[in-house]
Amino acid sequence: MVQIGKIIHQQAQKQGISVKKLAAKLNISTPATYKILQREDMSIQRLLQFSSALNHNFFKYYLPAPKVSPEQYKALQNENQQLKQQIQILQRENNLLNDFVQLLKSNKYKD
Repeated sequence: MVQIGKIIHQQAQKQGISVKKLAAKLNISTPATYKILQREDMSIQRLLQFSSALNHNFFKYYLPAPKVSPEQYKALQNENQQLKQQIQILQRENNLLNDFVQLLKSNKYKD
């Protein structure tokens, strides 16, 4: 069973939001918020309110994890690694272009 109240509380803490601030966002009292966060389940409407207040999809904790075969997992790992390498290359290119722009700007004013 998903202990959604605990998950919500952890997410709020991760975002640096106290229960008091969360209660204010939801327009409910702090004690009521603590009681809600101690529950193992809650209404869809209430879960939607918490999702909106924390900009986090709490519904995903009720979905089964997708099943991935070992081959698919390996392929995804390889693709992830390739994308990371491409990101590094693009970041280096971006840095070079930024340096070039700065050089052009500095030369423009020397003439």
